[in-house]
Amino acid sequence: MSFYLRGWYTQALAAQYTFPWLPPVTISDGVYINGNVAVPAIFPGPLMILPVSRSITDLGVQSIIDDAHSLGLLEGSGDFTGSGAQPGAKLAQLELIIDGVKHELTGDPSLSVLCDRGRCTADPGTPQAFTAFWNELGMLDLWMPDQLGGSSQYTPERVALRLTDPGDLAMFSPAPTIVDWPLATPLASATCLTLSGTDLTTMLPILQSANQLTIFGQGTTYRQPAARALVPGEPSPCEAAQ
Repeated sequence: MSFYLRGWYTQALAAQYTFPWLPPVTISDGVYINGNVAVPAIFPGPLMILPVSRSITDLGVQSIIDDAHSLGLLEGSGDFTGSGAQPGAKLAQLELIIDGVKHELTGDPSLSVLCDRGRCTADPGTPQAFTAFWNELGMLDLWMPDQLGGSSQYTPERVALRLTDPGDLAMFSPAPTIVDWPLATPLASATCLTLSGTDLTTMLPILQSANQLTIFGQGTTYRQPAARALVPGEPSPCEAAQ
């Protein structure tokens, strides 16, 4: 059996606000990637937050599939927003691929459902059923602790890097840290890059040590970065913007 799942949020906001959003849950090749990680309440905080990964057993994956079936989520149009979602609301998106069959689901994660120790209840096929499933995916450690391995920091194979004009550097307080631009692509022409391979090998340790006041510099050009780890199967926001 082949299985892939990715859940993420969408909202009608400008790119600079949604760019850092990690997918809360991804399951690919027997690995569960949890994007619900705490952001340190400090300034300047880290530039990039990496998700946490854990192995998940075949039994755990089958339990998720069985639950999606029992909640009536794998039939019909996949639209579980109902009539109550307001324009511009933050919606949850799910992509499931089960033995090559893709299911794309949309729902309102803010609906009220009853949950207990990782399991949630709702009438099958309803908007609440989607919300129940979404909430369960966010509590896999409670739902199926025996089917998950130990936690480790996820090492991305791709990173999206957004670069914008920082404006007057003298206006920063505290003063920014200027880091030499390390890639062959000229900084002046870089706006949004999907890093992989040798570029990612070069840049990843820099991004992991950078903070919100890090500025890349090359000659007289300066750019303020935003960076996000990409999970398997996730389109890069840089490619979507082009």
